[in-house]
Amino acid sequence: MKTDHLTCLADLASGNQATILAFSEKISENTKQRLRDLGLHINREIRCLRHLPFRGPLSIAIDGLVLAIEPDVARHILVSEQ
Repeated sequence: MKTDHLTCLADLASGNQATILAFSEKISENTKQRLRDLGLHINREIRCLRHLPFRGPLSIAIDGLVLAIEPDVARHILVSEQ
């Protein structure tokens, strides 16, 4: 039986898929709203495409859209790795 692994989006390995579980209380409501506007909703499946070097953004795919998320923001997005 496979169990899901809880982590933050910033720690999701390239190529792995996960489901968004929650946003940290440490990020502002404006940031949370911006993430929702970009399509990052609770229970939405995402795939990490790659991490750019030198603390650059990570590329994620969500519903056919590719987004770049800063690591400092991605650390506050809790996901369940599948």
